[in-house]
Amino acid sequence: MDKEIGASVLEGLADLFTIPIGEANSGSPYACRDFSAFSGERHTVFGRFHGRISLSNDTEFRMALYDLVSGGVEKVILDLKDACLTRSTIGTLVVFSASMHGRNIRLYLYRPALQIKAALAELNLISFFHFLETEDDIITALVI
Repeated sequence: MDKEIGASVLEGLADLFTIPIGEANSGSPYACRDFSAFSGERHTVFGRFHGRISLSNDTEFRMALYDLVSGGVEKVILDLKDACLTRSTIGTLVVFSASMHGRNIRLYLYRPALQIKAALAELNLISFFHFLETEDDIITALVI
């Protein structure tokens, strides 16, 4: 795939694979692509979620999260900058985080929307997550 010079790592990954979450919310896709960088031994998956994720599409959201971790994944990076999660889906994200911890899979949230960070802070759940704010943070996370 030809990409413009200077295109971001995440944009390149997200362009490769898109799946809609729920028929009613077909305008809210997520994209994911397995990739390895700097070390073939560290398998990382990237998931991008968009739009409002609520109780009506929570099942699809949960399935999409767990679909990301099939195989020998060691790290998960979730891009939530364009997502809005209700309290129920925040709960789904917390349960997913606990599940990843139990499976020894490191979970990162890349630039989550302010609404998501505020909800996590209000519920005293910030410490359950690792946050990445820049693409340099992603590269650092890949080599850890």
